[in-house]
Amino acid sequence: PHTIAFDREAVLTGLMRLLTNIAFFLLGVIFGSRARDARGLLAGIVIAASLYTLYAMVAQVANTQAAWTGVSLWVPRRSMFTGTFINPNNYATYAGMAAITALCLALKPRQSRDGESARQAWRRRLAVMTSAGALWLAAALVLILGVLFSGSKAGGASLALGVLVMSFVYTRGVLRIAAVFGTVLLMGAALLTLPGARILVANLAVLANYGDESRKLLYSTAMEAIGLRPL
Repeated sequence: PHTIAFDREAVLTGLMRLLTNIAFFLLGVIFGSRARDARGLLAGIVIAASLYTLYAMVAQVANTQAAWTGVSLWVPRRSMFTGTFINPNNYATYAGMAAITALCLALKPRQSRDGESARQAWRRRLAVMTSAGALWLAAALVLILGVLFSGSKAGGASLALGVLVMSFVYTRGVLRIAAVFGTVLLMGAALLTLPGARILVANLAVLANYGDESRKLLYSTAMEAIGLRPL
């Protein structure tokens, strides 16, 4: 008779992931049924991600000076900016989602205000900047810097697309066009300045110049990518 063998660890891991997804779904149903509870849950996610990122920034500075100060802080990988994750891509995904959430908490959908003068508009904007919205904007800035420091091209591109969509939704008219193009240019410039982007461009240039002799670079680049994110 034919038999089927299962890996015990793989089965348990799959079961735990399934139960975790069910738990997250139930929590979303429970806390997402009321706007106040949903906003509080999102605020908790942003605060936690911001604290992780600030800790990683402090640890990065402390560890670079550890030879002189003797003070070092624990991080999963000293050679990369990964927050509390072992993988920069996973961290960038988490921080990018939290950054978009922080922007959503800080900004309100644009409403038509007929008859509003320029002075009244500036007063309204200043009121937003001096309220709790300023804290969410500061958290978004910290998280965006965390994504850039991680050097994750996929995380940076996802964040850029998220900000681009927000710019399209929250603005209108000429301001919408300016916001969309400005976001594209800023995010593109930021991504091109990442070390990973420069390495990729250098590898492509070598491949273009030397052809088959440099195909080994493709293998090493692929192995490095798999090592950073095996799944």
